[in-house]
Amino acid sequence: MGGTEAEGATDARACVDDILASFPIEYLARQGGEFFVFLDVENSPALSEAYYTGWAETLRIYSRERSENAVSLLPCVYAAQSNQATWTVLSRTHEAGIPCYGVWVAHYHSTECSAQRPQWEGEFLTPEIKLPCPILIWQYAENCVNGQVDLSQVNPNINLDNDLLAKLILPPPTEI
Repeated sequence: MGGTEAEGATDARACVDDILASFPIEYLARQGGEFFVFLDVENSPALSEAYYTGWAETLRIYSRERSENAVSLLPCVYAAQSNQATWTVLSRTHEAGIPCYGVWVAHYHSTECSAQRPQWEGEFLTPEIKLPCPILIWQYAENCVNGQVDLSQVNPNINLDNDLLAKLILPPPTEI
């Protein structure tokens, strides 16, 4: 995710184009018109301020342009709790007026998958850097079920309907 502002903008345009090719604008507008898009920051290089700025700004602006203001895609980030470089970038870009609407934090007690879901552990999963946006989801286990499934839970301290579900793109119903 290291990269230039132009690279971030190019990736955001491709993301917007893919989403609008997959879901009709009218459908998205009827569902509320504002949706989270999570930038997956897992590996090296670390997220750069330039890349995030280009990606986040273009995601919001280009989605509005393409949809004649009917749809706004809102930048969010997924990263490991220990990824201090990414959390620092979010803090700095927020100070510069570049928003992040929520984060999905990965942090594990062990490498084993457990059938029992842990209780929400805000102190354990919160990064050391003060976040400019809420933690929406905690990924507490990875590579479960033959390496095919990661396990996550929603922050019980948010309004589930308004703060998360209303901002997710749900596929239209299908004929059975």
